[in-house]
Amino acid sequence: MIYDMKAPNLIPMTPEQIAALDAGDSVVHAQDPTTQRRYVLIEQIEPALDDEYVCEKLAEGLASIEAGEVSDWDVEEFKKQLRERHESRGLKP
Repeated sequence: MIYDMKAPNLIPMTPEQIAALDAGDSVVHAQDPTTQRRYVLIEQIEPALDDEYVCEKLAEGLASIEAGEVSDWDVEEFKKQLRERHESRGLKP
């Protein structure tokens, strides 16, 4: 089973947008001259998750649990690490 992620309100792209995507490694930064709002146009790559892959990964996870290779998830520690990673990259939380 392949999961279908169709975009709502799909609009056709202009030839200029297509050319910009081709020139920009599938990412385009754009600005509306009227509102000065900024947008990012990114090529959507369809995920290829099928039932076999999901079952395989679930089996791996269950085997790790049974082997005692897991630990409790500390949500606060995870959020702290994420904040530190953002700060190290100069991003605001």
